[in-house]
Amino acid sequence: MTLIQRLRGFCEEKETEILELTGLTLPQYRCLCRMPSCGSVPTGELSRLTGLSASRGGRVIDDLVRLGFLRREDDPTDRRAQMLVLSISGGAMRRRIDTLVCHCDEILTGRMSPLELAQVQTGLNTLAQVIEAT
Repeated sequence: MTLIQRLRGFCEEKETEILELTGLTLPQYRCLCRMPSCGSVPTGELSRLTGLSASRGGRVIDDLVRLGFLRREDDPTDRRAQMLVLSISGGAMRRRIDTLVCHCDEILTGRMSPLELAQVQTGLNTLAQVIEAT
């Protein structure tokens, strides 16, 4: 198994744990992770950011609104469009997710020296640049 496959497996396992702890589905989790902490995002943009089709994204967004995590607001520049914002409980859920993700980061980096961590961060930044260039 390659290093990338091992890292992906670890991250998927931790993501599954987060889903179990929060009670969210994977698409709901991804939508909440893409929402800005303050401010709004157009409905279609949130679907695009999460890689969901417009129809699937709309259903996931409807679920998040029904669960009370998102609110729809009118777009001030376009009366036909709606913007999405985190509700108070959505903000609380987002903070809980961020805390769980930070814990995952601590598991990965907690045993590294500052030098090792800097080397890993440099390598990951290089990898991200390669990915963006392809």
